[in-house]
Amino acid sequence: MIGIYLSGTGNTKHCVEKLVNLLDDTARCIPLETPYIINMLENENTMGLFSGDGTGCTARLLKKYGAEILGGLQIKMPDSVCDSKLLKKGIEENRQIVKNADKRIEQTAEQIKRGIYPKEGLSFIAHIKGLFGQRLWFYRKTIYYTDKLKISDSCIGCGLCSKECPMKNIKMKENRAVPGKRCTMCYRCISLCPQKAITLLGKKVQEQCRLEKYE
Repeated sequence: MIGIYLSGTGNTKHCVEKLVNLLDDTARCIPLETPYIINMLENENTMGLFSGDGTGCTARLLKKYGAEILGGLQIKMPDSVCDSKLLKKGIEENRQIVKNADKRIEQTAEQIKRGIYPKEGLSFIAHIKGLFGQRLWFYRKTIYYTDKLKISDSCIGCGLCSKECPMKNIKMKENRAVPGKRCTMCYRCISLCPQKAITLLGKKVQEQCRLEKYE
């Protein structure tokens, strides 16, 4: 078994690794972090943050490439938007969220072993709810964020953001990070910057959201 994921702050990586390792202790998990794959997902409007039915979006996309969809599971994980107070929770509450997610994944793994696959987010009703409840509402608000990444004067030119960006959207020029126009809002650079010099939605980093803080 092979698990694949796109994970900006570690949430999806954690969930995929846990599930496939419970199903197959010889499984391998690999990131699909290439600009081509990310662009393909972004063009299909499947980014989970504002999708509402991210499971269904991804399933429909995979079907177009010949995949057979057996099930879908939607897991609540800690918020990863670092520069907005919206949805922010305390460390203990986020730790409980991760514990609850782990429990659900363990229960799901046992069901799958018995041939029972969850169908979360795959129904027509889920598609309609996600489409009208979130994706269409947020689409016009987020479509222009590809060139809104901001890097302040506190940047020390360490190059970590440039190295870690899966879209290769940040370049180093004269010992300073310079953003491009291909941001997909994964928030990896913002959560990793040692100077908290990078923002996207807000003007200040409220909390650097990395999963390891809550495990």
